[in-house]
Formats: sequence, C-alpha cells, structure tokens
Amino acid sequence: MIGVPDANNISYRICTYQAQSNEMFLRLTQHFGLRPGIADGKYSVDDILDTSVLKQVSVYGILSLVYATLAGDANEANENHWKKSKYYSQLYEKALQRCRISIDLGDDGVADSVRSGASVRLLRD
Repeated sequence: MIGVPDANNISYRICTYQAQSNEMFLRLTQHFGLRPGIADGKYSVDDILDTSVLKQVSVYGILSLVYATLAGDANEANENHWKKSKYYSQLYEKALQRCRISIDLGDDGVADSVRSGASVRLLRD
C-alpha cells in the first residue's frame, strides 16, 4: 500500500449516480408494467425472482444518461460525449430486448409469469 503524501490546497469531488439510477429504475418498471413505475400495476418489483437480469440493461441506460448530461452543450468538445451517449443508448435498447424477468406471485420461488423486454404492452383507450 502506498501512503498519501502531505499536500496543501487539494480539492476533490465525490460523485454519485443515484439520480440516474433512480431514473433508470422507474423507466424499467414502467417498461415491464411493474409498480412503482405503473402505480396500478398488478405486479411489483418485489415479485421479481432474480433482479440480476436487470443489471446490464441498467448499467447501459445509466451510462447513456450520464454521457448525455455531460454533453449538455452543443459544442465540438462535447461531441464525443454525445457519441458515447448514443452508443450506450443502443446497447441499452439491445439489452432491454434480450431481458426477461420472472415474476413469482406465490412466494414459492417458482416463476408464475415471465415478462420479456422485447414485448410491447398495448392499452385500449
């Protein structure tokens, strides 16, 4: 282990992506028709058997949001951030299409329903 040397006038920043994580959580619950994203949804995120299947799609979505935020201005220096945001957005869409969540209604550890990220919900007005 290397010790930190003595220094003056050091500044640091602690960064968190909790806001982007919360936004992605709501987007995914809306997409899959789950509460809290859909207030009157039949199922809740607590009914998902294995949430690890959402990890990759969440990471891609969060990275897309972060790079879009960093790009902010439309100047040339931020063009790479826009490219990265678009790249991660495409990865997010592909991962979402592959994603399948298993829902357990009886708390018996057996999937009662499977939701695919590739399917689209249609609602009649």
